[in-house]
Amino acid sequence: MTDTQTDSMKVMLGESAVENSLKRGVIPVLNGLSGKDALYLLENNGLQVRIQGIGTVKKQSIDAGSKFARGAQITLILG
Repeated sequence: MTDTQTDSMKVMLGESAVENSLKRGVIPVLNGLSGKDALYLLENNGLQVRIQGIGTVKKQSIDAGSKFARGAQITLILG
């Protein structure tokens, strides 16, 4: 497997874990996800997303492991 294929697998597995967490109503660790991917996953699970910056997620306003309700707002700081 090449480095590119390995990186792609890590991204796919990471996104799958994020989706599973969101489906259970729990905020996942979003660090390292692109802003675009995080926005897509969060909005598809009923969150209102506010983004500051460009790049990958560095900070999130709702701590990982916290329960959330549909319609809740989360701010992502990218860098």
